Amino acid sequence: MKNLVVGLLALGLGGCSSPSPAGRDWQVAVELDDGAILSFWGASAQDVFAVGGSMLENGGAAIVLRHNTNGWQRVPITATPTLWWVHGFGPNDVWAVGERGTITHFDGNAWTTVATGALYTLWGVWGPAPDELWAVGGQANVGAPSVLLHYDGITWSEVPDIGVPDELLFKVWGTSASDVYVVGTEGAVLYFDGNTWTRPPSGTSERLLTVRGRGPGEVYAVGGLVTSQLAHGSQGTWTASDVNLGAGLMGLWTAPAEPLVGAGFSGLLAIDDGEGFRVQPALVYDDLHATWGDDQGNLLAGGGNLLYLGARRGVILSVGDFAI
Repeated sequence: MKNLVVGLLALGLGGCSSPSPAGRDWQVAVELDDGAILSFWGASAQDVFAVGGSMLENGGAAIVLRHNTNGWQRVPITATPTLWWVHGFGPNDVWAVGERGTITHFDGNAWTTVATGALYTLWGVWGPAPDELWAVGGQANVGAPSVLLHYDGITWSEVPDIGVPDELLFKVWGTSASDVYVVGTEGAVLYFDGNTWTRPPSGTSERLLTVRGRGPGEVYAVGGLVTSQLAHGSQGTWTASDVNLGAGLMGLWTAPAEPLVGAGFSGLLAIDDGEGFRVQPALVYDDLHATWGDDQGNLLAGGGNLLYLGARRGVILSVGDFAI
């Protein structure tokens, strides 16, 4: 369990569409007593996947939920460790990654594990197309090597010598196969132009946990433990600043013409709809690890008692068209 807590500590402004979610009421949509929720992916509010797990020292057991017109339902998944991140291309083509090097794929009927058993954890996965994906991670131990994997539509393979040999890499996101970003410890921001990985200065030495953007020229990363960190830039030019929100940030969602929706430790939820981050009234004091939204003002935030040494509980908070 000690390694799990170390790993969590390692983990752990723009325009707006109408209607603005900053004035909407959040509600507790789901509560779990057997694991936390760590990531969301969906094509719309009518079809969203949520993944997580029990987060035990041996990798724990995965949890997968799916939201549709019937509300939130469990999706069967067996013999799979805790899943940390999910990304998809449609309801029949969804990838998730997690503890013990797990990479698993959903084809619309069942989950199939295609890689597992490694010592490292994969904390992030993203790709622009079904035959072009990246997964990132590492081990919580100090000095352990960073992990960057690439999928070409057939095989997952490790990418060596990317310039950050000892950094934990937490999330990956991009706008195309030639515009990809990875963030990690020590303020690491890696950029891939389709040919070469480089490490531009990010403006911070604080850990950056999640990266997301509105387009090729407007990318954001958040992090920090006690003090919220916000980095902003694209390609080789980045700036960073402390954001006084009362806790570190872990989750971030935005999209073209959409607000920044951040989530973090101790139930932190904050929205920047063009006038700076506004902290939302706290519904829970669990740590919130991930956020998700759409262009209709629907929002999700998920997490649980992530730093607790006992049994995990989980929570999903929502705004908009999500059944309780």
